[in-house]
Amino acid sequence: MASLARHSRMALLLLLGMGFPVLSPVPASAQLDANPLSYHLLARERLSTKNYTVVTPGPGCNVGVVNHGGLLTTDSSSFSMAAGTQIVADDCSGAGGNIGECFCNTGGSNFSETCSSWTPPLLGDASDAAFIAACDLLPGDAFPTPCSAGTQTVVIEKNADCAPLSLDSNPGNNQCDLVAGDYDVIDLEKAGTLQLNGTYTVNAYESGKNTTLIVLGSTTLNVCSDAGLSFADKGSINASCGEFRVNYAGTGVVNMGNKQGTITMDLCAPFAEKLRLRRGNTLEGHFFAQAISSDHSNIGRCCGAAVNACLCFGALDGSGCVSPGETVSLTDVAGITDVSICGSAASCTSTGVDEIDCVVPSVPAGSSCEIEVTGTGGTSLVPASLNICP
Repeated sequence: MASLARHSRMALLLLLGMGFPVLSPVPASAQLDANPLSYHLLARERLSTKNYTVVTPGPGCNVGVVNHGGLLTTDSSSFSMAAGTQIVADDCSGAGGNIGECFCNTGGSNFSETCSSWTPPLLGDASDAAFIAACDLLPGDAFPTPCSAGTQTVVIEKNADCAPLSLDSNPGNNQCDLVAGDYDVIDLEKAGTLQLNGTYTVNAYESGKNTTLIVLGSTTLNVCSDAGLSFADKGSINASCGEFRVNYAGTGVVNMGNKQGTITMDLCAPFAEKLRLRRGNTLEGHFFAQAISSDHSNIGRCCGAAVNACLCFGALDGSGCVSPGETVSLTDVAGITDVSICGSAASCTSTGVDEIDCVVPSVPAGSSCEIEVTGTGGTSLVPASLNICP
């Protein structure tokens, strides 16, 4: 790419992996963010945490309780959220900690920031349908209504293919590469390895300790029955942001992790008795449930978000604007495939693992341009505007 007289560098805060446009950043005046895809943890009725830490800065990566009377409790000495994030609940009387922005009608005095009042429900409607509609903004297949599974049971033992072998798409490699489809039970036994790729609808998904779950490409797991659901008890889930959607239609308890590394998924459990986030995990993505309880030492992270958000112009005249034909550098943007500025496609060249240089296309002078990025997690609007010189 030709060297240009003025070069702008921008570390852009993105919500890739959400597939839902964020129209503007949350301003300093603290306007409540009601976009479901801006929420990392979203409970319908109650949410409790111990020393949970949300490390991805906002806008987005919020924690909230949807309904009127919704209760939030935290360990005020060790609960923390990154700058620009929001915490939202009707009742925060048992909550406190170091946070970004706060919206609470009751309590909240133990937070580091002053809380604003708001009018629940967060989704504008407390119905099952409204919560499921929020879930269906997530990547992957829609929540199954009704949920209907198959009759075949699949067993995966340590260092073994699928049993029965006819359901293994790549037999002989000491793991179960399960063909997509409808099943009664997927039984992933202790230390077994399962690979999923496609859509699976089951009555029950059972997982023992020290298992490995590998997700290839866009994959949805629908679980229909009221039996409980468990993932990654001292095991691992290998998935990329925005690729693994889990729809749990039952009323049991969902257990997530236990001394696990990173769990990356988008979970919808609108009727579950509880989503229990067990200790010592890094949870990446969206976790939506009737009720959420987090044990200690968990870290929350949102997909596709940059660690550093900065609009840093290197302009010779310090004008704070760019002209068509000049270059904008986008950093912390791994996975981006297309960029448009003011609705026009921009010509971009990769300059690093997570950096691309884009030439500003021919757009009207004096414009304030939205930048739209498309990547592995979908299409999003960057929560910052690019000013075109008059």
